[in-house]
Amino acid sequence: MIRRFSCALAVVVWLFSQIAVAANHAERNTQHDMRRNLNEQTPTFPVGKSYDEILDRGWMSLGVYANFPPWSFKQDGKLVGIDVDLAREIAKIIGVDARIEELPAGENVDGDLRNFVWKGPVVGGSVVNVMLHVPYHQELQIRNNLVVLTGKYASESLGLGYHKKRAGSTLAAFRFATLGVEIDTLADHLALQVYGGTLTSNLKHYSNVSSMKQDLMGAELDGVFAQKAEVEYLLRGLENFDTVVPVLPGYGSPSWQLGVAVHHAYRALGYVIDDAIAELIANGQMEQIFANYGVSWLPPER
Repeated sequence: MIRRFSCALAVVVWLFSQIAVAANHAERNTQHDMRRNLNEQTPTFPVGKSYDEILDRGWMSLGVYANFPPWSFKQDGKLVGIDVDLAREIAKIIGVDARIEELPAGENVDGDLRNFVWKGPVVGGSVVNVMLHVPYHQELQIRNNLVVLTGKYASESLGLGYHKKRAGSTLAAFRFATLGVEIDTLADHLALQVYGGTLTSNLKHYSNVSSMKQDLMGAELDGVFAQKAEVEYLLRGLENFDTVVPVLPGYGSPSWQLGVAVHHAYRALGYVIDDAIAELIANGQMEQIFANYGVSWLPPER
């Protein structure tokens, strides 16, 4: 899954170019045709549900990415994770049942918003009332004007997990120690570039972060560079490991906000969800949800 993630400004631009590429010309034509219906309270195409309709039927559908620990994944056949628990708490506050849908990650967030929030997939499946784990960014909102980005619930950054005896707490230390990265991610690209590419010979590439654990335990790997939450969850229970948010020379510490997306026609639903998230932050439940998975919660900019 693509997560799916020059100066610091250039890094931010790169990040969102990877996770949210502008829709192609054909898609823009489709959006143009659909904008003619935006002045109506309910769109003419079958998508989403209004807040009142959700209350009347007693349940809401919430989309989370599939196979994405610690955010959303299967454990002993049960769907669990930070986003899964958050989805259930949101529905509980609203007073309806949560029907959580696992969503396959596409090539970029723009496509995921199209497939799961405002239009629906080309073959099979349907839209959800709210999609979680959407990066909150002005450029993404501008490109996707048929959705509303709201409900910021956390900040996320890159994290460096390292063995305290075999490596150091900076990326520079991995010129002399082995470092695991998930292939074709932001962490992968940065690790290949920093310090003049001198980390390259010590990088080990994996298909996902979870698959690194055995090598970390067997001393074949001295550290891991990925999204902070993934690193912290991976290192739970492993002795002599710690996690830091590294400062990259010339790049700073890339970070981004996580929120939710709803259909443009159902802004009232977005307001209610944002209020529910604000309540979870204020009463400490949000931080506890993260702590349950061994992840430190970074407050969003609200």
